[in-house]
Amino acid sequence: MKKFEKKRIRVSSKPIMIIGVKPGKQRMGERTYKVWEGNRSGDFINNIVKDLKNILLTNVCNYKDPTPPKRTLGIYELISDIKINKPRKIICLGKHPFNIVKQYKLDEKFKTVKLLHPSYVLRFNKDVKNYRKKLIYHLKK
Repeated sequence: MKKFEKKRIRVSSKPIMIIGVKPGKQRMGERTYKVWEGNRSGDFINNIVKDLKNILLTNVCNYKDPTPPKRTLGIYELISDIKINKPRKIICLGKHPFNIVKQYKLDEKFKTVKLLHPSYVLRFNKDVKNYRKKLIYHLKK
């Protein structure tokens, strides 16, 4: 099972980390094995962050269709990434990433924001314009 690489956008120090869940089933990124590539959610996020810098895009687990041991490994890799990169802010896209960050008490050390996952917003057309504004606000604040 191949692991997807996290995506770094001009990262220097103390990046903003954007954390999703895992590579999606329709992930076209399998060609490149990079997270947040090749589907609507990835296109949406990449369109927003393309002109920014110091952004780290990752997932709770960067393995496609992970087995329970791979899920556990992915969580520990995420925790390690957070501790190594010391982000100035963590943006959790969806409740699963947020619950992991809270479970390991990382929200006590790092400013953490919880937003809906973009796939939900896009799939059900849940005020996409407002969601985009909210995400940009958190990226620039």
